[in-house]
Amino acid sequence: MTFKLANDIDLGKVAEEQSNHTAIRYFSGTFDGEGHTIDNLTISSDADNQRLFGYVGYGGKVKNVRLTNAKISGVSNVGSVVYYSNGIIKNCAHSGAVSSNVSYVTDAGVIVGYKIGAISNCY
Repeated sequence: MTFKLANDIDLGKVAEEQSNHTAIRYFSGTFDGEGHTIDNLTISSDADNQRLFGYVGYGGKVKNVRLTNAKISGVSNVGSVVYYSNGIIKNCAHSGAVSSNVSYVTDAGVIVGYKIGAISNCY
């Protein structure tokens, strides 16, 4: 399946009680942001593996999306766009904060925490 983002999304306009968003756990399709921005994504948890996309499986693609003013925090294994990728991640960007609640962090990153697949043109 292919999903395309048709517009920019400002999650800062979401009511306060709904502002802590749940990530997509497993994804093996194509997500094309088409150059749009997801602004003010907030994920704050006292659990591991916090991110927008959890696992992008073999053949999965996340591309052409920007996260701005993102605030992602968790215990360990924290990223922004994808935590674990076995697929393709390209043309993605991030600005904001990524933080861990422990002094040791494994497999953490801003765009992708842990990758086996390809990543290109991301910043």
